[in-house]
Amino acid sequence: MVNKRGQEGWTLTNLLIALAVLVVVVVGIYYVYSYASTSSEQYLPSDLQKIAVACEVSAKLGDFGKVDYCTQPKPVTLGGNTVYVNCAYSEVAKYITDATLKKSCDDVADKVSMCNSLKVSMGSNWNSENVKVNDEQCNAILRELVGPPAP
Repeated sequence: MVNKRGQEGWTLTNLLIALAVLVVVVVGIYYVYSYASTSSEQYLPSDLQKIAVACEVSAKLGDFGKVDYCTQPKPVTLGGNTVYVNCAYSEVAKYITDATLKKSCDDVADKVSMCNSLKVSMGSNWNSENVKVNDEQCNAILRELVGPPAP
């Protein structure tokens, strides 16, 4: 029925125009999506900032909250690796505004407690050489507690 009066079929030109419109729509959707995802990252708090806020809230609970903000490991992905941190971690501490909270954790004892807590919670997945607490391997933290091996 092509070439009859008043009727026209899909020509090559019409197909190319339809393809071009489709490409423009797909590129437009991709542009809007990529813009929205990159600009939203600017305004959302980082994991470290969220932990700092949680630290300040826990600090208001007094000694009861100290257990949470000093000894409970919080996982953070830094540079593709998972590191467990507490409120004494330097990158978290720079977001904390309460000066008394910054000095309240006992660094060595709390790191040991966090390593032991992770050892229990990870079970068979525990590897003291791969698990890091505040950027330090649990293997080294636990070795400090026990001391160097006897000769």
